[in-house]
Amino acid sequence: MNSDEFNKSIDEEEDFLKEEDLDKVYYGVPNPNFNFIQPNDEEIDMFDLEQAILDNWHIVDDLKLLSESILEKDLTKDQISNILIGLEELYKLKFEKTIAIFEALVSKGKI
Repeated sequence: MNSDEFNKSIDEEEDFLKEEDLDKVYYGVPNPNFNFIQPNDEEIDMFDLEQAILDNWHIVDDLKLLSESILEKDLTKDQISNILIGLEELYKLKFEKTIAIFEALVSKGKI
């Protein structure tokens, strides 16, 4: 990739992140302004929390698949690192969603 191609990819990436989406970006700390649950959602119940908790357990399956792929496909360090970074970001979102559901249930007196 030459410098012109690199600069074009950077410009496209900047277009991808619009100003209104910046409040959703976080680095290791949940952003309290990014709500997964709508404040007026009356349909939230304990089953939603249970489902969110169960969804978080998928990390075990994802890590098992990664370890199998490392052994069977001889992944490079770069590939492994990219997969782990993706898993990290995905599970940050899942855990934030779980906490948001829990907090919504607490605020409504359902827990």
